[in-house]
Amino acid sequence: MTNKNDLFLKLLKQVHFPDSFEDNELLQKGKIENVDVYAKEHRWDIHVFFDTPLQYDTYVALRKAIEESFASFVNVRFFVNTGDGSDQYLPKYWHYAVQNSNVLQPMAREFLAGQKPEKVDGRWVIPVDNNIIDGIIEQKALDDLALEMRKYGFFNLKFITQVDQSSMENNLQSLEERHEEHEKDMQKQFEQTPEKAKPQPRQYPTKRTSYGKRKLDENAPITQIQDVEDGTRNVVIEGNIFNIESRELKSGAVIFTGEITDYSDSIAFKKFVSDKEQIEQMSAIKPGTWAKMQGTATDDQYQHDIVFNISSFETVEHVGRTEKYEGDQKRVELHLHTNMSQLDATNTPTDFIKTAKKFGQKAIAITDHGDVQSFPEAYSTGKATGMKILYGVEANMIDDHALLVLNPAPMTYEDREFVIFDVETTGLSSVYDTIIEIGAVKMKNGEVLERFDKFINPHHPLSEQTINLTSITDEMVSAADDEDVVIKQFQDFYGDRPLCGHNVQFDVGFVNAALRRAGLSEITQPVVDTLEVSRLLHPEQNRHTLDSLAKKYNVPVQSHLSEKKVEF
Repeated sequence: MTNKNDLFLKLLKQVHFPDSFEDNELLQKGKIENVDVYAKEHRWDIHVFFDTPLQYDTYVALRKAIEESFASFVNVRFFVNTGDGSDQYLPKYWHYAVQNSNVLQPMAREFLAGQKPEKVDGRWVIPVDNNIIDGIIEQKALDDLALEMRKYGFFNLKFITQVDQSSMENNLQSLEERHEEHEKDMQKQFEQTPEKAKPQPRQYPTKRTSYGKRKLDENAPITQIQDVEDGTRNVVIEGNIFNIESRELKSGAVIFTGEITDYSDSIAFKKFVSDKEQIEQMSAIKPGTWAKMQGTATDDQYQHDIVFNISSFETVEHVGRTEKYEGDQKRVELHLHTNMSQLDATNTPTDFIKTAKKFGQKAIAITDHGDVQSFPEAYSTGKATGMKILYGVEANMIDDHALLVLNPAPMTYEDREFVIFDVETTGLSSVYDTIIEIGAVKMKNGEVLERFDKFINPHHPLSEQTINLTSITDEMVSAADDEDVVIKQFQDFYGDRPLCGHNVQFDVGFVNAALRRAGLSEITQPVVDTLEVSRLLHPEQNRHTLDSLAKKYNVPVQSHLSEKKVEF
């Protein structure tokens, strides 16, 4: 078998990674722990191991080199595991890790990215200016962020927020002063402003109308919105304005913002207008108006998205589709989703039925995704328009019977030794979480031959949720052996005997992950899942937990610990 360090060194060579970084000696000792391949998603998850976290510049460069090297045929996610989880380089990682976090809400992400946490008494303290911001940043979000930091090699982190009282008082005083000044200015402007007669609204043509002195380039080609990107300059787009808003600035100018689509894609737009007549004209534009715009697309620092800055603008009369089918018989659309198909469509059944009627079709099918909620509207519109409605559904088909036996083989449990086991873990992910207890009994013909019960030291404090679910405390695991020691002992205990467990696919996933980390072979013998056996034997039951089965079979359960659970 190829050495894990050799595999990692081959990876460095393949991505042409230089050896000029300060922590190159640490880098050269890296190991590839595992590569998870997701064929359908075209994704690889590469898990590597170092004795301690890489320096920030090294990490970013390595991740970029790996992602770019494989980008042409697969998406790569890069995860780092470490031996000591040292937080020495955490301040360097902070901004990058927060901006790329998947667990933070946008407001929390933006605030935390601008902070500089400091380590105080073993905890990382994040300063905040006032109690309002402190209330926005929930402790659970910080705990989730600490767990997410494990993908960079950091663990045993604790983040807390702390209100800076002096900063809060200064900000409050400054806010009061600005508020008082603003009130004075508003009163002064009110007193100096004469009353104006309310102007009569003007009517504008619905056909082609230009706005402003600068005219569109009539010879410029129409660019599809899907082809517009950051930096695209002086192009013309045309489409349907489906949202438009205005906001008056202190200077008296008005900024018009909104969104436009040509159905290849959509884009936000922005136009500053100072001319009063043009402001009045632009204010009359409503959603549903078709328009041509000439301008430049840039990454807007306020909206954090690509925005089309308009230099020339005109509304146009939109002519819908006019093509006609020339064949002998029109086909009927048999696969159609309406807005009742979540995230699949935006148009109502009425929209589609009337459009089909306009195209000269005599019937149309409605086949929403997993529901029939559009049928009443489709029925009413079909009756009103004389269209025949074909009622259908796109159903989700799943195999709801999981495997009774993993690694099946022709054998019987009668007159044969087998092992029933259960594990307790720090979480639900066999990649990021670990086993903290393994309990097992060796059985033959209904009798217990031998017991196995071992705690495993996770080398970090257990969460409150883990303690509540498992009844295992930090004191129970603090003096226990490491994972590689206990998993080897457990492998020796079960040997080549068949295994058994409740919801055992979960347990097997964690055991196999631990075996791989210890350099041992995974479970290959048959494993019976009693959860699926219970579902097969007792279809009348709604619950198939150990507690419900123990009650059904009158078996007392005295503890939540693993050894007791496997003996119930």
